[in-house]
Amino acid sequence: MNDKIFSTPEPTLSLELRAVFDKENILTRKTKRKVLDALDEHITNDEDRKKALRRKNIVEEIYSSEESYLLQLKKLIKFFKKPIEKSHMVPVSVLNALFSNIESIYDVNKEFLSRLKESREKIVSSFLTTAPYFKVYSAYAYGYKHIINMLESMPKSNPTLHEFISNQETRPEVGIKISSLLISPIQRIPRYLLLLKELKSLTPESTFAYAELEDAIQEISNIVEHIESLMKEQENTYRMIEIQRCLLNGKPSIIAPGRKLIKEGKLNKVVKESASPRYIVLLNDMILYCKNWTGSSLKCLRVLPVDKCAINAIGFQKGVFSLQCQSFSIVLCALENPNVAHEWVEAIQNAIDQRKKDKRSLRKLSSHRRPLERKDFNQLEDDTNILNRKRSNSAAQNVSRDFPFTLV
Repeated sequence: MNDKIFSTPEPTLSLELRAVFDKENILTRKTKRKVLDALDEHITNDEDRKKALRRKNIVEEIYSSEESYLLQLKKLIKFFKKPIEKSHMVPVSVLNALFSNIESIYDVNKEFLSRLKESREKIVSSFLTTAPYFKVYSAYAYGYKHIINMLESMPKSNPTLHEFISNQETRPEVGIKISSLLISPIQRIPRYLLLLKELKSLTPESTFAYAELEDAIQEISNIVEHIESLMKEQENTYRMIEIQRCLLNGKPSIIAPGRKLIKEGKLNKVVKESASPRYIVLLNDMILYCKNWTGSSLKCLRVLPVDKCAINAIGFQKGVFSLQCQSFSIVLCALENPNVAHEWVEAIQNAIDQRKKDKRSLRKLSSHRRPLERKDFNQLEDDTNILNRKRSNSAAQNVSRDFPFTLV
C-alpha cells in the first residue's frame, strides 16, 4: 500500500492566478498559452491535494471517533454493568440480556484502536484485519430489541434497578443516558461503512489503497447486512409474540422455528352488498383469518395453509379479490384504498409461490394440508410442538455457524 496516500498534503496554488492571466492582456499569446498550461497542471495537482486533505480528515475522524466510542463502551461497563453484577441486583440471566456481549465488543474495538494507533496511514489494513471479529456485533444486534423492551418496562418491572440506573446517568463522569450508550454498538458498524465509502470516493483508482478499500467496504457491508437482517428477524419475532398473546385463548399457536410474519392488516369480507371487517395475518406457511380486533383481543376464525391457497382478482381496480383454500372461499376488499388490496394480492401470491418451492423435509409438519376451523386449532398446536423438537438441534447448529471465529 502507498503509505503516503493518507498523509498531509502540501500547500496548494490559488485558482485566482489562472483567472488573472486568462483575463488580462499582459502576456503574448504564446507566452500566455505556456503559462496557462502550466497553471492547469498545478490546478490539477491542487484538486488532488484537496482530496488528500479530505482523506486525511476522514482518517482523523475514524481515529478520534473510535476513541470516543471506546470511552462510551467503558462507561457502560464500568458504571452500569459491573456495579449491577457486583451487587447481585438482578439474576445473571437478566444481566446478560441487558448488556449482552458488550465486553466482547469492547475487547474487539480496543484491539482495533490499538492497530489504528500503530499507523493511521495503514488504516484500511486495520479494517481488513479486524473485520472478521466485528461479527461479535451480530449477537448484540439480535438481542437489541429485547434490551430496549427491558428498559421501557423497567420502571414497573424492576423499580430498584431503574432507580440505580437513573442515579448513575446523572453522575458527572457519566452524563449520558444508558439508552444512548446501549445503541452506540448498533450505530458503529454502519458508520464505518459510510466513512470507508467516502474515503474510497477520494482515493485514486490506480493506487493499491483503492483496491484495499474495495475489499474493506465489501467486508463491512456483509457485516452490516447481517446485522440488519438479524434485527429485522428479531422485530418480526417480537411482533409474532405480541400477536400470539392477543389471540383469544392463545389459539392457534403460531410461534415456531422458521415461521415468519410477512404481513398483517385490516380488510373487509364482502357478502352480497355488505362488508364486515376482518383482520388478516399472513405468515410464511399459513394465513390467520380473524375477526377484527376487540380491544386487545383477536379471535382467529380459520387457519389457512398457504400452499393450499389460491388468490384471484375480481374487481382489482376497486380493491376486491378472492381467496380460496380448498373448500373454503372468501371475497375480500380494501374499501379505503385499492392499492392496499394490490399489496395483499402480491404478498399472498409471493408467499404461495415461495411455499410451493419449499422442499424441506419438515414441510408437512409446518403447514397443514387442509384449512382448520377454530375447533380444530389444537391439531396445529400438537404439530407445532413436534416441529419445535425436530428443529431445536438444527437451530443450535445454525447459531454456531453464525459465529465461526474465536477471539484471541
